[in-house]
Amino acid sequence: MKSPKELSVDKKITSAIEELIQLTPEKDPLPLKVAEALMSDAEIESIQNYGNSVSIMRLGYNDHGPVHMRTVTYNAIRMMSILYQAHIPMCLQKEKTGSFADSMTAVILASFMHDFGMTIGRQDHEMYSVFLALPVIERLL
Repeated sequence: MKSPKELSVDKKITSAIEELIQLTPEKDPLPLKVAEALMSDAEIESIQNYGNSVSIMRLGYNDHGPVHMRTVTYNAIRMMSILYQAHIPMCLQKEKTGSFADSMTAVILASFMHDFGMTIGRQDHEMYSVFLALPVIERLL
């Protein structure tokens, strides 16, 4: 069950994505669909909650769970909005391998699951996050 803080950040994420999509000529709904899938996925919720347990209870660190990962996602979207409005193209656009919506989707996926590796431990958690997130990304996309 989501906490009130998670629900609050979910709304911020959704609103920020909707606002940014409206600024783009394509109005591609992919980033919003992916974000909604991430926010409602039971497996992701379990991984984030367990990562938080390991971080706080076992290791004595701060929040590395659902609220933290959502906050990082929200801030990443805000940064993308600033870059977009400054007419700074994303790497996928520069390299002509994807659109702005594809770039935003990649950033949303990365930021939402960046601390999955905390389920294993602090050291090298960023590398473990890649291995744990990849099957989820393949399933969602």
